Amino acid sequence: MSSGFLSGRRAVPRGVSDGLLVFVVTTVIFTIAGAVWGWLYPTSQFLVTPNRGLEEVPGTADSGFRAFLIFAAVTCVLGLLTAVWAFRFLWRGIGQLIWVAACVAFGTWWFVFIGEQVLDWLAPVYDANSTHAGDIIKISHAISPWPGIMLAPAVAMMTYWIGAVTSTDADFERAR
Repeated sequence: MSSGFLSGRRAVPRGVSDGLLVFVVTTVIFTIAGAVWGWLYPTSQFLVTPNRGLEEVPGTADSGFRAFLIFAAVTCVLGLLTAVWAFRFLWRGIGQLIWVAACVAFGTWWFVFIGEQVLDWLAPVYDANSTHAGDIIKISHAISPWPGIMLAPAVAMMTYWIGAVTSTDADFERAR
């Protein structure tokens, strides 16, 4: 009796191996994107005045909002691309649709987690006694990603579903 590998049969069912591939690829891509987001995170800038007050530099007031928009846009694009890739090249079915959405949901949360870690690592620590008039202080506003955390999985689900609705039965047979 030979093992599955030696007999030419798949040792792991295709749906399981494809699901694992979706998870790994999603995690890697969202990790890289989250690190870049944390590195390029928009900041508000303040000028230290002669009386040791702070004056906001024009054009930097909405940095938290810009950070949220970048987060939402990047994760939605990544969710869309993940769904298109999974639908076109991997096993197809309702289970895969739900799995892709779950992986993108995890990836979106992971994106925020990694981005915040990078941001904390790179953020300068200011001491009130070491600032002088004319110095520029950069402050990153914390965002609440929760309103947008399910946006990317919804985009991924809709993309996968649209692909399924617009495909023929023959397309599904070739994917199995």
